[in-house]
Amino acid sequence: FLLQFEDEFKQDAIILESFKSPSFPVKCPESNLSKEACFQRLAEGLMVYMVFLKHVEKEYPNNSLLSAAKSYSKVLIPLIKDDQVTAPTSNQEEQLLKDYDKPADVFYRKMAAHGILHHLRKFLADGKRAIHKREKHSFYHLPLRAFQGQRLRNIPTA
Repeated sequence: FLLQFEDEFKQDAIILESFKSPSFPVKCPESNLSKEACFQRLAEGLMVYMVFLKHVEKEYPNNSLLSAAKSYSKVLIPLIKDDQVTAPTSNQEEQLLKDYDKPADVFYRKMAAHGILHHLRKFLADGKRAIHKREKHSFYHLPLRAFQGQRLRNIPTA
């Protein structure tokens, strides 16, 4: 999608970094948050991005990245924390989208759509990194006795 942006706007995609909304979900911090809390934040953030993807769909209805983002989000949310995450209400959705739907400026609306996709990608990458770090951290802090009596030949290989 970055190449699509550069082709369409004739600008370096780095400009998308400056396109931020205060409504964009906050990523998992590097520390001070459990893996469960990080999963919760990821699922809640995905629900918010699902709302933002409605704006992207208005601007780019046949975008393959949009289709993939929507389908993966619909699969990820239930896998992560479906029972503890509620979808935004229609009023909340309206509030989230109000800044994107108003401008008559086509450039702004399309730039916003690319910004949403860019920040969704970053949110997911940061979330994956945070979960991986917590899983790695918890593995290294297992007591050694958990591995006593285990022989390497008994460990299944991929």
